[in-house]
Amino acid sequence: MAKSTTFRGTPKPYGATGHFDEPRRHSLQARGIKTGHLAKKVHPLDFGTHKPKPKVVKPLIEWMDDWDDEIKYRLENWQDFGYEEKPTEEQVQNDVWGDADYQEMIWDDKMGYLTEEMQKINPHDIWTARVENFGWRSLSGVKEPFRAEDGEELLSKILPKTDNHFRIFKTRTGFKIQNYHHDSPMGNEWYYVDRATKQEREGRVE
Repeated sequence: MAKSTTFRGTPKPYGATGHFDEPRRHSLQARGIKTGHLAKKVHPLDFGTHKPKPKVVKPLIEWMDDWDDEIKYRLENWQDFGYEEKPTEEQVQNDVWGDADYQEMIWDDKMGYLTEEMQKINPHDIWTARVENFGWRSLSGVKEPFRAEDGEELLSKILPKTDNHFRIFKTRTGFKIQNYHHDSPMGNEWYYVDRATKQEREGRVE
């Protein structure tokens, strides 16, 4: 016989009809949740539309070396980009990947946006940071309070000196950064950056 649990955590058997004990069944039905034969053989812990949907958190900033949108745009508007005839997708890919000016423009826009968000969160410009699962050895560590006035300076003081790709998520007091590079190809490396407290600001600053 299959087993479920009551809301107190004690094991309780249930049959094919999925009956709860009487007080619990009455309580559920009073809330409009069908049980037993009324539930059409739905698992007693599966309340259908009452299931919460998983929350999808959108990154504040992404730098993932993903230029698909730009490639698609140039393919659709190829005449605006100096092509004498319609190019192949491979031609446009190579042009986009080799367009350092365009990539620098996008980088500057993203860093400008990060700087704006930093100023909203922390007008004092002093931050703390810690890392989890750093590199192939999955190390963890804490950085002394440091000053960073703009987005590029912030990232340069915490990310490794390598070719990084990352997603930045905003928190109430700072940012979470998921970082990818050759020693962390699955993005298990996470940085947690927070505005420094008054006590931390008055202490040592790098």
